[in-house]
Amino acid sequence: MEINKEVLYKGKRFKIIHIYDSGYCEIRNVDNPFKVELALLTDILTTLTGMKSLRYKEIL
Repeated sequence: MEINKEVLYKGKRFKIIHIYDSGYCEIRNVDNPFKVELALLTDILTTLTGMKSLRYKEIL
């Protein structure tokens, strides 16, 4: 995972703005840049161009 990577969380698009050592990350909603959420890395889906979305565990 990396900063500014676009991910899916609860069916919505977000960008990662910070990753904590604890396994959580701060994500910002793409449609509403003022909305920031805290999410567990295992609960987000990464978006890959031309490929299916993958859970964090599947890409390790």
